[in-house]
Amino acid sequence: MYLIRTIFVSLIIAAPTAVLALCTAEGAYGIAFGQKVGFFASRAHEPGMLSPYLTAYAMKPPQPDPRFDSYLVRVENDAKVIYVVTALQKLFTAESSTMPGDEYRARVYPVLEKIAAQISQEQGVQLKTKYGGYYTALTPDVSLELSAELEGTNVYAVFKCLSVRLNNDASKAAITKYLACVGDGKTYKPECSQGVPR
Repeated sequence: MYLIRTIFVSLIIAAPTAVLALCTAEGAYGIAFGQKVGFFASRAHEPGMLSPYLTAYAMKPPQPDPRFDSYLVRVENDAKVIYVVTALQKLFTAESSTMPGDEYRARVYPVLEKIAAQISQEQGVQLKTKYGGYYTALTPDVSLELSAELEGTNVYAVFKCLSVRLNNDASKAAITKYLACVGDGKTYKPECSQGVPR
């Protein structure tokens, strides 16, 4: 029974051999970049991600952060290699999906500012505001992004750790598939479904 349980867990995701920090070239929260998502991993919706070439999976990290409630990994559909780790914190449920801007900023921005300051201190790299409610930092190895996303009536703080190298590889693969499917730049070829080669 123990052997079966061990095999099942390894099919979900192989345990990393080293302890990983918050966001490094190796990965985040104990999830290593470059790992393949296992057969039993569950697909999930990643707030703000819309692409037929990329898929998000729910993942329970070996080293969770108490600031966040749930975690996702993103892969390019063919390679199935993890190149983004996303941490989510549900901030609150709004009364409607058309929340007034002033109320949204008053409730969300102070939380993001606090998280950004904490992560900046822990990482030793300054997350800077590009525009309201969006923070980012870039190193040669990783890109760090912090923002808020409204999904339905739920508002989430979303922190992403991206491998620069693997993100570039996934982007190139997605562009190649898109160009293969959109011959004239306007319509999909018959052998494609929503831009994805069959």
